[in-house]
Amino acid sequence: MADMSKTLHLIVRKGVYYYKRRVPSFAQEAFGGGMYQVSLETRSLKEAEGKRALQDIMFHARVDAARANEQPTPAPTSAETGILEAEVRARVREFVMMRDAKANDEFVSDYTEQERGDAIENIEIEIQNLATTDDPFGQELISRAYPTATGLTQPHPRAADLVQRALIEIRNRKLDRIHHGYARPYFDPAFGPVLEHQTTFKQVADLYLKYDADEAEANNRRRHTSEKKAALVATVIEMIGGDTRVDAISFDTVKGFQLTLDRLPANRNKLFPGKSIDQAIELARKANKARLSYLSQYDYASQLRLILDLAVKKRIISHNFANDLKPLKADTVSDGDRRKPFSPDQIRQLFSGAFYLHCATLPVPYRGDTNGGWRFWLPLIMLFAGMRPNEVCQLRLADFKATKNGVQYIDVTSEESGDNADQLAQKSVKTRNSIRKVPVHPVLIKMGLLELVEDRRKAGDLQLFPTLAPKAYGNYATYPARRFNERFLPDAMELAEDQALYSLRHSFRDALRQIDAPNDTLRALGGWADHSETSSDYGDRTNPDYQSKWIDQVSYPGVDLTKLYPKSPKSTVL
Repeated sequence: MADMSKTLHLIVRKGVYYYKRRVPSFAQEAFGGGMYQVSLETRSLKEAEGKRALQDIMFHARVDAARANEQPTPAPTSAETGILEAEVRARVREFVMMRDAKANDEFVSDYTEQERGDAIENIEIEIQNLATTDDPFGQELISRAYPTATGLTQPHPRAADLVQRALIEIRNRKLDRIHHGYARPYFDPAFGPVLEHQTTFKQVADLYLKYDADEAEANNRRRHTSEKKAALVATVIEMIGGDTRVDAISFDTVKGFQLTLDRLPANRNKLFPGKSIDQAIELARKANKARLSYLSQYDYASQLRLILDLAVKKRIISHNFANDLKPLKADTVSDGDRRKPFSPDQIRQLFSGAFYLHCATLPVPYRGDTNGGWRFWLPLIMLFAGMRPNEVCQLRLADFKATKNGVQYIDVTSEESGDNADQLAQKSVKTRNSIRKVPVHPVLIKMGLLELVEDRRKAGDLQLFPTLAPKAYGNYATYPARRFNERFLPDAMELAEDQALYSLRHSFRDALRQIDAPNDTLRALGGWADHSETSSDYGDRTNPDYQSKWIDQVSYPGVDLTKLYPKSPKSTVL
């Protein structure tokens, strides 16, 4: 190897030597820029070489001081470490290929002997600098190449070492071309034609869940949603194999996953706790248990697709074989039939049952509800406001409001409101689309809903149904929904398959369609799709003043509820 270049970091301007070098990015603020330059006040190269050593010491002292003041980088998780290292390897390999291709295009075969000798000397010096630990010039080359080569802006375990090897590899290939002309395709095995990724499927899946958790926290998403996704991913990991290398997942792997998914029993963990997937499938077959529904299979397939999508984005694999994965058996249920609404006859049966017949005999019918009001009001509010069970059960008195034009409405929101909001559990809505303002239907007003709200306020209550408390995941409707689905509804009517308390909400949607309500009304009142932020301006399609004309028309032919209207002023509250 040749000795260090005599003019390293030295430049001449008007006959005077200057010390000049690039400043690492983290130290540029301390130096006041990206380039450090100072006059050595001499015209002698020999004297400049002597002064250069002192400048090197001073320069590195300032760099070290700047490095010491850097903010510490949070330690990566085990999942992040595995994924990032795989991604860095892929990026650095591509960096070598691109730089090598560029050098190949620029290579001049008809060098003069002097040009060839100069090129060889410069490359050998750079290789020596790069290979020497703590060599300032080599460290500068690595620092400059690091962001481009790795795609990172912060230090990462072993990434700088890989960049160092990459830069040496590029220069060795240059030397090889000059000396022999493509005698060796590569020098470092890390940049050979085959580099197997050791990243496992579980590592990618764990990172996928971490990103999802970060997003959930940032958007205040319900914990239940994240836990459901984590349960889906756990099953997918079990089916694929957590230790399976991601780059070993083939088309056949995905087809095997699809076939297993088709045979997987519904409620597997509940029916066959502690059993493996294969054992559960065999036990379910012998017991003739139902298999996963099309939608459940689709949820699992989607998680596999999204996990492998992340692996593609991280450049661990080049192709996602689950990109168009669907359940093996085609879906035979249309979207319109997936959740069945109640028919007018079923609705009539519900409100003609023993409970409502008893209530109808009282001067104030809803006073017949000894459960604190929810037994009487929950199905009625769902039927005439299209609200979800939990949206009804968690209602606060502060959610009942009126517009400037006097239209009474229910503010369906996750926001806390009122002076005593901090005394109550956190409200929630299913999605951002669920935030809306629903006018109070005339039937609910005639039944005394607003009088009940006022009496609750006078009694010092905060909730419409003060006997209800949040259960798992903050859901107020857990117990009421179970009582309706397991007893109240079956006692009042004959239920068809896929019918439950939630069917009342779909009956509301059908009632809107029967009066030819526009799609933006369905969105604004039911929260079934994306819509813009609710505006307070009169005439806005999401404003209660506008939507009240549609709410007022919602009706159910043959269903007479006048018997549930109060017959005399009430004297006490529920």
